[in-house]
Amino acid sequence: MRPDEVFYQLFKTDMTDSKPVQLTDKGDNFEADWFDPTALDVSPSEALLTTVWGKIKTN
Repeated sequence: MRPDEVFYQLFKTDMTDSKPVQLTDKGDNFEADWFDPTALDVSPSEALLTTVWGKIKTN
């Protein structure tokens, strides 16, 4: 590993088991085959914007 490199790894942890499961492999993280966009919508929605929450909080 070079000093100017940064490596990120993703893990998931079951709340009933303390052993984490690594979802990524070193050097092969450019294709997110571990991510299912149909299960989790990543598109921005108005309900998640801070401006909407700010309006709700001030009302």
